[in-house]
Amino acid sequence: IQYNAEGPDEEALVSATADLGIRLTATDNGTYTVHVDFTDEAFQRRQAHLANPDNGEEEPSGERFDFEILATNHFNSTRKRMSVVCRDPSGRTVLFVKGADTMMFELARECVTDDEVAERGVLLQHLDAFANDGLRTLVMARRELGAAEFEDWKSKYDAASSALGERRAKLMEDAAADIERDLHIVGASAIED
Repeated sequence: IQYNAEGPDEEALVSATADLGIRLTATDNGTYTVHVDFTDEAFQRRQAHLANPDNGEEEPSGERFDFEILATNHFNSTRKRMSVVCRDPSGRTVLFVKGADTMMFELARECVTDDEVAERGVLLQHLDAFANDGLRTLVMARRELGAAEFEDWKSKYDAASSALGERRAKLMEDAAADIERDLHIVGASAIED
């Protein structure tokens, strides 16, 4: 599979997860299909395919998961993040956000347990090390949305989407800000700029 991405971060993330057994296999009509296969046989097939990619496209294997994209809040230099709301395979509505570490930690929920505090500390150490190596970092987070919260937000998002002119950008930014809060930080990435 040849991935086309908006930027090097997206391409690196999708390629790396594919190498680990989580493959994006289709993006059709607002649905993203992912196949997950962590078996030894699948790993050996991936390694063989990476060693000799001219042998044709590797067939997807493993369990299939479909994610329905419900809304996208696009990146801009003011927000320093982007997010997507999707319905996951179990029917939950989930917000996924990626962005600059400073911005993401401002939007994150407070750590509650000692384990969360320790994990956040380790993540911050890794981010510092990545930055010291000259790498560009992104922090990823998620938040599950209740049905009523999503429906209320989606009506605001839809109204903003249909606005005209400069007013549209402001309303879209406001809609994104309404939902991108109390985030659970799940990890970070680093890539050469």
